[in-house]
Amino acid sequence: MSHRFFASFIVALSRMKRAMMKRVVLTLLWIVAATVICSAQTIFYYPHIVNGVLGGVILKTTIFITNPAATGTGLASGSITFMKDDPVLSGPGTPFNLTFTDETGQPAGSGNTIPFQIAGGQTRKFTSSGAGTYAGGLAIVSSNAPISGTAIFSEFDSAGRLIGEAGVPSGSAVPNQAVFVDTQGGYNVGVAYANPGTAGANVTLRLLNSSGVAVMSTVQTLGAGNHAAAFVSQLFPGAPELVGTMQITSQTPLSSIALRFDPTLSVFTTLPPVTLASLVLAVFRDPASAFATSDVRDVQDQIVRFDTVANSLIWAADGRSFPGYPVDGNFLRSDRSFQVRFGTKDGERRAYFTETATATICDIEVIGGRLVISPTDVPVPGS
Repeated sequence: MSHRFFASFIVALSRMKRAMMKRVVLTLLWIVAATVICSAQTIFYYPHIVNGVLGGVILKTTIFITNPAATGTGLASGSITFMKDDPVLSGPGTPFNLTFTDETGQPAGSGNTIPFQIAGGQTRKFTSSGAGTYAGGLAIVSSNAPISGTAIFSEFDSAGRLIGEAGVPSGSAVPNQAVFVDTQGGYNVGVAYANPGTAGANVTLRLLNSSGVAVMSTVQTLGAGNHAAAFVSQLFPGAPELVGTMQITSQTPLSSIALRFDPTLSVFTTLPPVTLASLVLAVFRDPASAFATSDVRDVQDQIVRFDTVANSLIWAADGRSFPGYPVDGNFLRSDRSFQVRFGTKDGERRAYFTETATATICDIEVIGGRLVISPTDVPVPGS
């Protein structure tokens, strides 16, 4: 190899290295920039906004927003958008047109939107007018830079005197959450939950006592941008007084908040939600084929599923869960007294809930909030 060729090779290699380093640096800069842009986006929710006159009481919502960046830096631009309940729970939410004033007393925004620009260290305050008939809804706060916020619900008498208020933190949207419930001694809990997404949500509300046992449950459909609010006593009529939680689960992320009221409904305090562990359904596999499913049927073809995080059986008809059912392969419960077996019915492969000892299908029922499993002499069809 000649010295000239060798020298040319070194120069070419050097140029290649410089070009590669340049591409690497540019790529890293792009990744860093993209990360900064993505991490700078902020969106959070106030799942309950109140305004108007109800029973002679004037209700207002005050929203505080601050930019935590260093003073005078990091301008944050964004908006607060308000949506109100649709009369049909499963329908989409509608724009919630409200009148707000800022910290200087000047009108803020128009229609259902308040735009804002906040430099680092600055704070904004927006207060609803309290005028008109009472209405409730959802607020969506979005910004191109990190911001923080909180809200206050305030009650005034007809003379404008403050008679009660509570702070309400901003929240995120999650698929599994719970709010604390205390209905002993005449107390009640008001719960609000909102769907800030673009698709409808199938929502399961499950009332659990202090032992974690499901007492009652109900299933609802909540439309995109819609909001629902009710007392626990309204959601679960006939439920006993208890201390526990109300679980709110949906495959579509929701935002929620709760308020605990005294028996006179004049004193109230905030109960922020608790995020629950994600639901992980057990998948049962047929050892004789490639068939696998999470749906396990009883003798009446009613379906149950099994949450491997909570070790619980889920009654698929209404979403109620019952603890004490860990899964071990295709066996159920710690004593392995039940087993999932596979068969064929109407040309369809299915999984069945059976007694391990007899290999016969069980009858599963929920009676008075209790899980009842009864033996039968029915074999697994097509097994």
